[in-house]
Amino acid sequence: MADVDVFVDGEKIDLNGKALDEVVFPSEIESINVEKNAEDASRGKIYITTKKSKGKYTMVTGEGKENVYFTVKGGEKASAKGEMRVEGVVQDKDGEPVIGATVLLEGTNMGTVTDVDGHFVIPAAKGDKLIVSYVSMKTAKVKVAPKVTVTLKDE
Repeated sequence: MADVDVFVDGEKIDLNGKALDEVVFPSEIESINVEKNAEDASRGKIYITTKKSKGKYTMVTGEGKENVYFTVKGGEKASAKGEMRVEGVVQDKDGEPVIGATVLLEGTNMGTVTDVDGHFVIPAAKGDKLIVSYVSMKTAKVKVAPKVTVTLKDE
């Protein structure tokens, strides 16, 4: 049986055998980040940010370290670490949204997946880069900015 911790807006929740959509309505979800345990695939953490979180995010800082919680102010800047909220859209060469594209923060295990509109939200620091990938499309690497549009091309 999988041992997965679930956090919604920075608070750990107990599903008590319920499906996730019984606890958080899918329409309320802004982003989902998944932390996998490299040594034990049945263990991990799921971080869910809802639209009503008012900018509160959870960042995983690495093995053996505590999670850092920070609040985005003004939609761009956050705590003293210079974090910002990166909002973006992933599209194909025809401008159609790419559903389920993987968006990773380069050099970390922080990532998210695009929604049905190709939209994603991820916390990052100025100067960071995003790696965006999808099956049968070329991987793209882009610098972070408060608003990002990524166009993936066919392989």
